Amino acid sequence: MAHAWSLGSSAGFYQIVQAGPGSQYGLSAWCLDDAASVTSVYRMMLQYYDTSGTLLGSDILNLSPLVSNSWQQLSLTGNLTPPNTATVRVVFDASNMVSGEILRIDDVTLTRVQ
Repeated sequence: MAHAWSLGSSAGFYQIVQAGPGSQYGLSAWCLDDAASVTSVYRMMLQYYDTSGTLLGSDILNLSPLVSNSWQQLSLTGNLTPPNTATVRVVFDASNMVSGEILRIDDVTLTRVQ
């Protein structure tokens, strides 16, 4: 997936996966930014929700200092999911986008670690 946002905009995309309390998840993706120097703010997140859609907690990795103009695999290992967790939302988002920067994401994997 290649995602280009408008100058100064913020946006993201996500997928929801069924989960339970007391589990741990790992998220990895191959990432690349077209620019030689990244100034936009990119993040990958694991967000934990209960059955009513209330956010219970999250784990966040700031990709901006890690992503470059060559493909690399970046990973986030979350903490144990909180009590009452029903779903995990895998999120990639960007803010403060700069013209000419395009985040490319490939081969996203969510794994239950424990």
